[in-house]
Amino acid sequence: MLLALENSSSLGSLCLIDGQKPDQILFQQEWKKDHRNEELFQALEKIQSMLQQVKVIVVGLGPGNFSGIRVGLAVARALRLSKGIQLMGIPSADAVGRQFAHVSRLGVFADAKRGEYYLTIYENGICIKKSHTISRERAEDEVSKLTFAVSAESLPEISERAWPHARELAQLGSQRWKDKSQQETDLEPIYLREAVKI
Repeated sequence: MLLALENSSSLGSLCLIDGQKPDQILFQQEWKKDHRNEELFQALEKIQSMLQQVKVIVVGLGPGNFSGIRVGLAVARALRLSKGIQLMGIPSADAVGRQFAHVSRLGVFADAKRGEYYLTIYENGICIKKSHTISRERAEDEVSKLTFAVSAESLPEISERAWPHARELAQLGSQRWKDKSQQETDLEPIYLREAVKI
């Protein structure tokens, strides 16, 4: 079995699949931003009896809500240590890219605060430009170069909403696990700039 955790946006989710049959969802749950951590732990409690059969945990690395991503990583690391489960990280935007694999040029935006957005670009579900920051002033120009643009947050320049889901992370993880270079155990959130010094 493969377990995926996605906690980078205002919609958190968890999904358990059969690693041999990625389309076979054994359990999934989503929760809104309020009480995010509580609902994550409640979802894990519901699948407690199945965790012994989980071989791989896939966790979303963002970019997005930094504290949410850190919580997801902490839970995944704790499960790895306590149950000996392998751990793998995937950019959260890849889950959105998979949802829109039919789009020829997709832009996945997220609010990076400080007058900036994160932007990741996909062509038919394949990432062609990794997550990077752009100024909000450049957003309209970037959108004009895309076939479609989405964001998990409400952004003035992006009218369409789409959230990364653990379901797509699980399916991506199942595909990528065979590639040994994807198997990382010391993972960090995608954070594209220096921390603010106080």
